[in-house]
Amino acid sequence: MNRTIKFRGKRLDNGEWVYGDLEYNRAKNIARIHTYDEDGEYLIQHSVDPATVGQFTGLLDKNGKEIYEGDILMLGSSDAGICEVKWNESQLAFCIRFYYERNLGTRPLGAWARDGKNIAILGNIHDNPELLNEKLYEKL
Repeated sequence: MNRTIKFRGKRLDNGEWVYGDLEYNRAKNIARIHTYDEDGEYLIQHSVDPATVGQFTGLLDKNGKEIYEGDILMLGSSDAGICEVKWNESQLAFCIRFYYERNLGTRPLGAWARDGKNIAILGNIHDNPELLNEKLYEKL
């Protein structure tokens, strides 16, 4: 089984999201995403804001959208919880951190996917930080 490893980041020149392979220079804090066409041929690299870089989790939401680190998810219905996808170094796994109602702390994202829970991407922490606002959550 092949595992898809790819990243996304917001371009510095126009703020649009770009998806592909990550090149990161830690010493200079410079990130680039290399993009490819449908046949796997290299197209171009884009400089991206390192703060926006997130890795693909390998999982899809209920609508078939790829789930990335930094995405804001709704699990089940609004009473199940709104959470953020984060990498957890101690668990070596993508985890979800809950924000409201149920104080479940941090759990591996895969556990929710395996349990057959409905997962829907609401947005992400870079474009939609207001989704983590408690007052908005109460309206869902």
